[in-house]
Amino acid sequence: MDKESELTKLNGESEERSPLANAQEIEVIALKTQVEALKKALDGVSAESRAIEDYRTAERIELKSANEELIKERGEFEAFRRRVAELVQQLMAQTAEDKIRAEDLENRLVEQSRLLNESAVELEHLRGEIEIACKAEADLRRSTIKIEGRANTAIQNLKSETAKLQAALDRANAERIRLAHELARSKRQAEGT
Repeated sequence: MDKESELTKLNGESEERSPLANAQEIEVIALKTQVEALKKALDGVSAESRAIEDYRTAERIELKSANEELIKERGEFEAFRRRVAELVQQLMAQTAEDKIRAEDLENRLVEQSRLLNESAVELEHLRGEIEIACKAEADLRRSTIKIEGRANTAIQNLKSETAKLQAALDRANAERIRLAHELARSKRQAEGT
């Protein structure tokens, strides 16, 4: 029944009953109406509460999913951060090694340059000595040729002189032999006389 029909019915019945009973009945009906209104309000609030609870559940699920995604992303980020840190350490170690190698190569280059310069100086010195030795050799050859020429001339002169002396010696020996023969003949003649 709706409220108006109840009130109409109550009004009709209230004429037959006592005013106290009517007032109580009106009050009961008013209370019923309030209870109905409260039930409807409670149903509305319950529906709203369920909607809010469903919304909150959906938000919790979404928050849980977002939280799980955030945890996953944090894990991935942490792994990425560690990998970047490792790469930075490797890069720093490689850079340090490269720097040491570069310094070593630079030191070796300086040493090789020094040795090359020393070799160039020594080579230039040796070239100078070779040039001096070649000049000395040429001078010695010229001197040797001159000496050989003089020696040949002296040898020729000595040979000529030796030949002359030999001839003179031969003549002197022949003269000595002749004189010795003559002396022996003279002695024989002197003895024989």
